[in-house]
Amino acid sequence: MPRPLTERELRRRRHRRRKRIVLSIFFLLLVLIVILIVSLTQLTVGLVQDCIWYQPKETPTGTTTTTYPTLDYASVDSVLNMYSAILYDATHDKILFEKNPNDVVYPASLTKMLTAIVACEFCPDNTTFTIGDEQELVAWDASTAYLQPDTPYTKEEVLQALLLPSGADAAYCIAANVAKVHENNMQMDSQQAIDTFIGYMNSYAVEIGCTNSHFVTPDGYHDPDHHTTASDMLIIARKAVSYPLIKKIVATHQVGEWINGNLLLDPEDAGYYPYANGIKTGYTDEAGFNLAASATRNGVELYAILIGSTSPEYRFFNASTLFEMGFNLAENPPTTTTAFHDYFDYFTVSTKKAK
Repeated sequence: MPRPLTERELRRRRHRRRKRIVLSIFFLLLVLIVILIVSLTQLTVGLVQDCIWYQPKETPTGTTTTTYPTLDYASVDSVLNMYSAILYDATHDKILFEKNPNDVVYPASLTKMLTAIVACEFCPDNTTFTIGDEQELVAWDASTAYLQPDTPYTKEEVLQALLLPSGADAAYCIAANVAKVHENNMQMDSQQAIDTFIGYMNSYAVEIGCTNSHFVTPDGYHDPDHHTTASDMLIIARKAVSYPLIKKIVATHQVGEWINGNLLLDPEDAGYYPYANGIKTGYTDEAGFNLAASATRNGVELYAILIGSTSPEYRFFNASTLFEMGFNLAENPPTTTTAFHDYFDYFTVSTKKAK
């Protein structure tokens, strides 16, 4: 039988027990403090990432090159109603924002930019265009400029009919006439002429740098094999406005009864953006509401490609928002972290005005 502990031994045992309890509490508090510090650090980083509206790329050590900043993807995407989008600064040759830029999408009437390009590239300026039986190939529910049979049109007039009211009749008129003139065969069958023109479209798209597009109609009427990407549409849009005639037309709000569907150019509409100067709208049920837009302010030239909006109005508000952020970035290069919400004044005002 063990002997009873002395008073001194009991005091030592109680002391050791208290010491172990104190040490356990100390280590527990230490662990809790470490967890709290880590959590606060992660929260701070997350808040900063959510609020910063640009992401300048790091400059390699030992160099003095200044890298142009870009817009923060998560912050911009949170206000966009688009499946695919690109904002490009042509002045600084910089993509400021992109979302699904290489996903296959349907261009709808953005196709007509390429139709206009081929018309300018493949046919003389003094060509006379006439309406023929190629109009029988136009879909019954396609948009129209109401071109009249037996009426001669100039190249500028058919391009206006194509790009302002987005006339499918103008697209087929252009396609048939350009092919016949370029092939020097005015008796060519209309279907053959359209097919020949579509061949021009596809070959020239590849020539200017498009890598994932395929066109089967001159007007963009939906076909599962008629597709593109936002990246390719940017190439086509920039090429289109390199022709002075196209650039002049797409910057025009109205010519006679032909009204431009691009509401960025309409001073009477809520979607008006004073620095916009083009380019083309598009819509089919399958494509959604599309827009290729351009704007210039203080010498800075921006392009926006927006594809797949569920709303006809929001493509214009989205373009205006992107342009404002792009111009602010160019005019006020960030030197410190800038709260993203500070740059939403235009978007907020525009959407309220539209209601």
